[in-house]
Amino acid sequence: MPVDRMPTPTQSGLKSTLLAAQADNKKVLTLSNSELTSNVSKRSKRRKEEIGESEMLAFKSEILCMFGEFEKKQQQYFLSLQSLIEQIKEQNAKLQESVEFTVAKYDDVLQENMLSCICWTSFGKVFLRKESGAPQIGINSESDINNLKNKEI
Repeated sequence: MPVDRMPTPTQSGLKSTLLAAQADNKKVLTLSNSELTSNVSKRSKRRKEEIGESEMLAFKSEILCMFGEFEKKQQQYFLSLQSLIEQIKEQNAKLQESVEFTVAKYDDVLQENMLSCICWTSFGKVFLRKESGAPQIGINSESDINNLKNKEI
């Protein structure tokens, strides 16, 4: 036996339900498109531009030109660095010759005059000591050696 849980619809109840449903339909129909799609996101794709072959060739030549200019600048920079390195090498060679000449002269003078028994170099400077424990004498130029000779004689 079926159980009816709802009262049987009356004529007025049926009429009010139909009116309510019709009102909801009108409400849905009166909503604008923006209200209906407000929660829907759209994905707009960018249209593919048609690039002609001549434009591509022009772009390619422009890029090649830019790389050519960059390469020229790098080459100039490299050459200037090379010339600076060569100048520094020449200066170092001249300094080395000067130091070797000064040391040779110093050794010659010491052997001729036997001015000291101890000598050494430190940071490019020449020092002498007449005997162990004596104060050190700095030699800055050949004139210092000549002055020592004159004092001894």
